Amino acid sequence: MSSRHPFFGQFLSAHRPPPALFFVVFFLLPSPLLPLSSRTSVERSQLLSRRHTAISSLAGRKELRPSPPPQSVPINPTAQPSNSSSNSPSNSLEEEQNIIQRLLHNWRVRPRGTMAALRGNHWSGDFDMPVMVDVNMYLRSISKVDDVNMEFTMHFTFRQEWTDERLFFHSHSLAYIVLISSEYSQRIFLPDTFFQNEKDGKKHDVDKPNVFIRVYNGTGRVLYSSRMTLTLSCPMHLQAYPLDTQTCFIDYASYAYTTKDLEYRWKADDPIQIKHGMRQSLPSFVLSAVTTANCTSVTNTGTYSCLRTIIRLRREFSYYLLQLYVPSFMLVAVSTVSFWLDKDSVPARITLGTTVLLTVTTMASGINAKLPPVSYTKSVDIWIGVCTGFIFAALLEFSLVNWAARKEASSMAKSNRRKTNPLLSAIHHHREHQRRLSVMDAAVFGTLRQFRSASAFSTSREADIMNRLRHRSGLSGWWCELWTLRYREKSRRIDLLARVLFPLFFVIFNIIYWTCYLRPYLAEEVEGYIAGEKAIEGTN
Repeated sequence: MSSRHPFFGQFLSAHRPPPALFFVVFFLLPSPLLPLSSRTSVERSQLLSRRHTAISSLAGRKELRPSPPPQSVPINPTAQPSNSSSNSPSNSLEEEQNIIQRLLHNWRVRPRGTMAALRGNHWSGDFDMPVMVDVNMYLRSISKVDDVNMEFTMHFTFRQEWTDERLFFHSHSLAYIVLISSEYSQRIFLPDTFFQNEKDGKKHDVDKPNVFIRVYNGTGRVLYSSRMTLTLSCPMHLQAYPLDTQTCFIDYASYAYTTKDLEYRWKADDPIQIKHGMRQSLPSFVLSAVTTANCTSVTNTGTYSCLRTIIRLRREFSYYLLQLYVPSFMLVAVSTVSFWLDKDSVPARITLGTTVLLTVTTMASGINAKLPPVSYTKSVDIWIGVCTGFIFAALLEFSLVNWAARKEASSMAKSNRRKTNPLLSAIHHHREHQRRLSVMDAAVFGTLRQFRSASAFSTSREADIMNRLRHRSGLSGWWCELWTLRYREKSRRIDLLARVLFPLFFVIFNIIYWTCYLRPYLAEEVEGYIAGEKAIEGTN
C-alpha cells in the first residue's frame, strides 16, 4: 500500500506545507476504493499510520492540542490541597495567575462598603457605609525648603488600604497576590486621592513604576502603595526669622467621593514613619516634629474627607550666627573705636563710620534677598536696624564733638580778646576763682568735722559751705563739678560719655533681644530633641 504513492513521502520530508493545508490534505488524501471495514487489519493499520504521518508533517511534526482552560481556585475556606505538590513554586505561580484572571473583571466602581463581614462563604452586613481607607506614610527626605516661594519638596511613600469584598479569594499557598502591571490597576477600584496644597509632583518610574497593589488572602483587603515626590505650598510666618519654626502641611482628600461614599482615617499603628537620619538631613532646617490631624472640608458640592500631616521645621541658627550676628556685633564694636580717636582726626573718624555703615547696609540687603517681601517686621530687621542705628549714632556723635570743638575754639578766641581789657580779665579771673572754691568746699566738707578744732575757717564760713551743699544734689553734684573741672573741653566730655553709654546701651539691647527670641527657640529645640529620641526608640 505504501508503494502506491511513493512521491508523498519524499514531498513531505523535503517540504513542510503551512498548517492551513491540514484539512485539505486530510480529506483529499487518496484512499483505497474499498471501505476500510472490508480490508484486513494490517491494511487498516497501514492506512491510518500513513494519514497520521501526513498530518504530523503538515503541522510541523507537533501535535495540535488546544490549551486547557484556566483552572478556577475554589473559594471554599474549608477546601484542602489535593496533593503535596500543590505548594511547589510552579503551582503557586500558576495559582496566582488563575486568581488574578478570575478576580479582575472590571471593578472600577467603589465597593459596597466596609461594614460587611464574611460569614461562611458569603458577605453580609451593612453595605451602605462608606469605604474606609486607612492611610499611612513613610517620609524619606525633604530636599528643599524655599522661603521666597514659601514651598517645600518632600519625597515619601504613600500607602492606602481598604476592603473590597469582590476581590476576596482563598488559598492555602498564597498569603497575598501582587498586582504590578498598570493594566491590572485599571481594572479595580482605587481611591481618587489628591493633594490639596500640591504645586508640582511626580511618581517615580525608574527603572519600573514604583507602584504596587497587594490583595490579601481571605480578607479582601487591598494595599495600594506608591512612591512620589511632591512640591507643596507652605505658608510661612517669618516674624522670628532666623530664630523661627515653620509649620507645613500635607493635605490629601478625595476629589470626587464625599463622606457618604469614602472616608479617610489614619492607620491605628504607626501612621507616620520617618526614615532614620532624616531629622538631621536638611541643610538649613531640623525636622522638629511630625503629627497627624483631620481636615475635613465642606464645599458647595458636599463634605469631603481629608487627612493632614503636620511637619514642624526648626531653622538652623548656627549659620546665621556666624554669617550675620557675629559680624554685625563686631561692626558695632568697631564703630565705637572712633570715640577713642582724637577729635582732630576728622578723616579717620568719618572714613571708619561710613565704611562700617555701608557694610551693615550691604549685609542687610543680602539677608533680605533670601526672604519674600512681607509687610511685618522680622527679628532680623530689628537686629540690623538697631546695629545700623548704633553705627549711625556714632557718626552723629562725631558731628557733635566736632561742633563742640569748634565752639570751644571760638570761645577761646573771645577769651583771649578779653584778656587785653584789665576789667574783663579781672571779672573772668573772679569767676574762675569762685568756681574752684566751690569744688574745694565740697572736698573740704568731708573732713571738716574731724579737724574742726584745728580748722582755720570761721563759723560763718562753715555755715556758708553747708548752705551751698544743701542746694546741690549730694555726692553726684560734687562729682559732676569735679569731673567738669578736670575735663574742661565739652568735646572731650562727649567722647568720654559715648565710650561708656554706647557699649552699655548695646549690652542692654542684647539682653532684651535674646531673651525675647532665643528662649522660645531653645524650648522648641528641646522638644524636637525629645521627639527625635522617642522616634529612635520606636524604630529600635
